[in-house]
Amino acid sequence: MTSLSSDLEHVSLPIQKDNLESPVPARRTSSRSPSSDEDPGLLSFSLAERNPPSPLVSGNLPFPASAPEKGKKQDDSEDSAEPEMLCSVEHPCQFFAEAQRLREQKLLLDEEVTVRGQVYGVHRVILAAISRLFRGRLLEGGGQQPGFSLDVTPRGWEAALTFAYEGVLGPAPQDEVLAAAKALGAPRVKIAAQLRPEGLGKAREDEKKLTQAEELRENLHSIERLYREGIGCDLELEAEGYRLQGEGL
Repeated sequence: MTSLSSDLEHVSLPIQKDNLESPVPARRTSSRSPSSDEDPGLLSFSLAERNPPSPLVSGNLPFPASAPEKGKKQDDSEDSAEPEMLCSVEHPCQFFAEAQRLREQKLLLDEEVTVRGQVYGVHRVILAAISRLFRGRLLEGGGQQPGFSLDVTPRGWEAALTFAYEGVLGPAPQDEVLAAAKALGAPRVKIAAQLRPEGLGKAREDEKKLTQAEELRENLHSIERLYREGIGCDLELEAEGYRLQGEGL
């Protein structure tokens, strides 16, 4: 009996509730204090889990490796795209308004035309935009040239001159405008005179608005063609011994 009681002293029986729970083993304590690597508040991991994580593959990156290539392709497509053209509808009107202002102030004039004793200073390249006669004189070279006379009426000449600078015919009889157009070699002046109603008055206001912008654009395109051919758009300024190459009208 003594041996049995001594054996029972070393055995602890668990408390069972409703006979459903299995025995709960007693918690084992260790007399050894935990080291810094074995913090009791932390979960334990195996040695294999302490290895550094494997690097992420390219597909898991927040910015895929293929993104720069896409960006490069996009940049290439933008570079290969044609540049946008900016066009101002008011530019022709502003250009010729400035040319008219220069003519009224007698600035940068390089041609003198005498009509029935009256001398007109003009810009040769402006007249060359509508006249084969002035285009030929422009091809002869830049700089001031001796003036010449036209055997036309002042009204016919001024009507053509207004067409060159303003895009509409000035007031003049049709026959006088047609004679000036023939002397100048100006087919567009001839067409404008034939389309305009007879009489000395100006064209109707609605007709003027419709045609003026178109004629000025065509005048400017003619000057641009001359410029691309290297004709009539050179200017040399000289002051106090210095020369400056530039572009004139």
